[in-house]
Amino acid sequence: MRNNSNNAEQAIALPFVTLAIVSLCLLSALWLQDGDQQLEQQAAAEYQRLELSKFELPLFIRYLREQGDDGHVDQLQSLDVESARTAARRWIDISPSFLDAMWSGHYLPIASAEYRRWQERRTRYDSLLDRSVSHQFRFKFDQPDATTWLGYALLSDTSTWRWLGGLMALLLACLLTERLAGPMIAALGWATGSLGAAIATWSFEGNRLLTLIGADAATTGMLTLSLLLSLLLRRPWLIAWSASLALAWVALQIYWPSSIVTPWWHAGAALSALLIASVLGLVQWHRTRQIGDLPMQLETTELRKPTIDDESAIRSASELVSAGDHKLALRIADEILGRSPDHLSAWQVKVAATLENGPIDVDHPAHAVIEQLALRRDAPDQWNTFATEQFEAYLRATNGKSRLSLRAIMALAQRYMAIGKLDSAQRLLSAVERKAPNAPPVKRMREALLNRTATSL
Repeated sequence: MRNNSNNAEQAIALPFVTLAIVSLCLLSALWLQDGDQQLEQQAAAEYQRLELSKFELPLFIRYLREQGDDGHVDQLQSLDVESARTAARRWIDISPSFLDAMWSGHYLPIASAEYRRWQERRTRYDSLLDRSVSHQFRFKFDQPDATTWLGYALLSDTSTWRWLGGLMALLLACLLTERLAGPMIAALGWATGSLGAAIATWSFEGNRLLTLIGADAATTGMLTLSLLLSLLLRRPWLIAWSASLALAWVALQIYWPSSIVTPWWHAGAALSALLIASVLGLVQWHRTRQIGDLPMQLETTELRKPTIDDESAIRSASELVSAGDHKLALRIADEILGRSPDHLSAWQVKVAATLENGPIDVDHPAHAVIEQLALRRDAPDQWNTFATEQFEAYLRATNGKSRLSLRAIMALAQRYMAIGKLDSAQRLLSAVERKAPNAPPVKRMREALLNRTATSL
């Protein structure tokens, strides 16, 4: 899994994969599928007007018997005539094998007048139905087309409110997954969830007269993946959030189900997510094994010996932050800082591991770490730039809610002045003046800032 805090800019990076997936779903539902329902109603009326059922219904029942599908035969025969024709039409539309047999003359001799009448009417009906995007890209179990293995997951086939609920769940799951594991894993999670659901249902569902459409399975896969990633990272607040989303999604499926009712659909998506999480877990385990000698060396103070140099230890600590082991990364950074208090890379690892370690509340150690950086004396020249950069990362992580002391904020304002960022120094000084406007240090800094501003002009 990626390191979400070494570069604080990642925290505010646009979730491009999430935006792309949700935008495609919206584009499909609001534009590509616009008019599909009307087209299918027209096609149904045309089917009835052309009396295609007189040709196809008895032959379709014969086809089902040849396939050993007595269950659907019994269903058709238990219905009244009109209902049987409607059900047969829908099943025939998703049975390319039956239609291929009809076109090839298996049931009607090609040279017969009856075949020519059926051919003419079926062609007119198909010309209407083929204009429907939903009909073209839904996954048909009888003969799956290459474009439908993933294409079906971008379509909508439910009521508006049910579809919006599903899309919102997909958005939240994609956002969380992309934030935790990066855009590549988010895209892989959506694709494997959709594909795994189709493969599992196609392989294990006995009903061949079935069609898949909609993003529900992909949502199940993404929610499962985000929960498993949270467990891998061992962050209680993320686990609670992911579990809450998953439970809400289960409740939506129970009380407001989609048009597809098959457990294999959701099971396939969940198993795909489990596969991805297992691979990521193995990668994380391998990384930990690669640096697995460090905990023992820390316990036996071997890190102080020249057999492991500080730069190697810092690289290992960065890997630990990526793997989610913030506690050990902090220990390595503190060991190095105990010998080299101005080691910038060690400070960077310490800040990254601290900011990443759970939500930053009132008692979070991030406040103390940034305070240390701000008040560090006798530091090298590059410290001013480094300290202000880490302070800005801290502000992004806390949404601008600083809990630093006035003394630390004053020190940071001085560092901003030292590197020529007078606007940033002005903002910090204004914040201090609101709380201690008459303090002598504040007045002295105000005068120094005014002099620097005048000199720069």
